[in-house]
Amino acid sequence: MKHIISTLSPAFSALGRRTFATAIPHTAAQEAQRATHAPSIVTAQPEANIGIAEEDLPTNLVYEDVEGPLGEGEMVDVTEDVLRMLERDNAFASSSKMLQYADPTFLPLSSLRDINPTLPASEGLAVPLPPVVFQQPLRRDILHRCVVYYRSLLRQGTASTKTRADVNRSGRKLYRQKGTGKARVGSAGSGTRRGGGTIHGPHPRDFAQALPRKVQHLGLHVALSSKLQSGLLRVIQDYGEADWSGTRDASIALSDENPVAFKARQESAKGMLEERFEADESASPTAQETVETMSSSLIKFGPRDDLSITFVHGPATEIATLEKIDRCLRNIPGIDILPVEDLAAYEVLLRKWIVMDVSAVEWLAARAGQSELLDSAESVEGESAEGRFEEVNASEGSPTQPPVNA
Repeated sequence: MKHIISTLSPAFSALGRRTFATAIPHTAAQEAQRATHAPSIVTAQPEANIGIAEEDLPTNLVYEDVEGPLGEGEMVDVTEDVLRMLERDNAFASSSKMLQYADPTFLPLSSLRDINPTLPASEGLAVPLPPVVFQQPLRRDILHRCVVYYRSLLRQGTASTKTRADVNRSGRKLYRQKGTGKARVGSAGSGTRRGGGTIHGPHPRDFAQALPRKVQHLGLHVALSSKLQSGLLRVIQDYGEADWSGTRDASIALSDENPVAFKARQESAKGMLEERFEADESASPTAQETVETMSSSLIKFGPRDDLSITFVHGPATEIATLEKIDRCLRNIPGIDILPVEDLAAYEVLLRKWIVMDVSAVEWLAARAGQSELLDSAESVEGESAEGRFEEVNASEGSPTQPPVNA
């Protein structure tokens, strides 16, 4: 046992002739040993033991003495060294577990009825985003696995070719083996002859790969966290607030304004306001303020012929609302509408912008086991109509900068 420990890891070699932990069937005497050592395990490194209690430790975790230079029967507590080594070797797992206890990120709500849906809404509300879903570190390896897995499911695998046994050719030998001065030949269905079968051609097959469900969820969380940190995630209260009458209105509301037309409209509005409020400018916004407000509507989700948006709706969205939104957006290239239950990492990365409603955020939080964050925000910060949002100063938010933790 000492030799095995010393060859496994340099960290374990220091423990070779001291004290080590092992999992064996426990007895009454070993229960007493566990009760003695359990407090030292829990309190050795407080910052790494959030939510860990003595009763959470394995019941068969006991300590044994190994003869060594410390003296026969003498015991040395190496719990802190073991915990430090485990934390170093499994840093990502520790950080993922710590996200269960991290503070949520408050993102200002946007509105589809505003002149610029990428800016915070005028109501000044914010939604708490669960940290397990929206605060994951970037994992390119996880994203790669999820994208390869998803694309493998999209492959039909129906390509098929005929072999020499499938083509409509005779199987007899065309001419004798020797004495003709020509190369030897077999049947007319040979793959080396015109009209013969295909050599090593594709045949129907299943390209689908397997990926654990937890890895799929982690990939989705990493993709959403990346969109949030890039400032390309927007949350709206409800899709029913969009008052689009058709595809043209939706395209105008979502796309950037033409710079030439915008400049002409800006100058016209400025001259009109200067003439109208020349006598009493204090009674209404000044022309400069109005022009600055108009400037915020110039940049939205992108040019009209290059939109890239994925709209995600939750299970609470009404069917009539979804039918209206789909009728307005289905003819615009680069726009997808998906239920949150079918959302995957590939679909998040496929489009530039992600827009989801509060119902979708609540569904993701419930699946991640962090629905209590929304409940706690309701009891502490519930100043809105439904008690799910926090009043914030929306003017401090920026459409291109990620939010900060509350």
